[in-house]
Amino acid sequence: GKRSRAIIEIMYATGIRRSELIGIRYGDLNAATQSLFVRGKGQKDRIVPVNEETLQAVADYLNSHNRKPKKRSPLFVQGPSVVVATNAQAVAALPKGSG
Repeated sequence: GKRSRAIIEIMYATGIRRSELIGIRYGDLNAATQSLFVRGKGQKDRIVPVNEETLQAVADYLNSHNRKPKKRSPLFVQGPSVVVATNAQAVAALPKGSG
């Protein structure tokens, strides 16, 4: 679905780790500067660039759920907690021909 697509786009475009993806908050993504603030391993925070396609995938995901979370809210939420599949599971969940 759109959530899986947004997750794959972010991971592919930025090269971040799965653990870093889980920590992304809504306010970490800046469409104006096309950047993402990433809380890294060992408190090595960094800012990474993101492309238009990635921003669009995230916007599609957020619009599909009619949600505009607060800046400190986790970006990828399912129920009360953040759930992220392994890379292989997320890729397998994408519809055929989407990528």
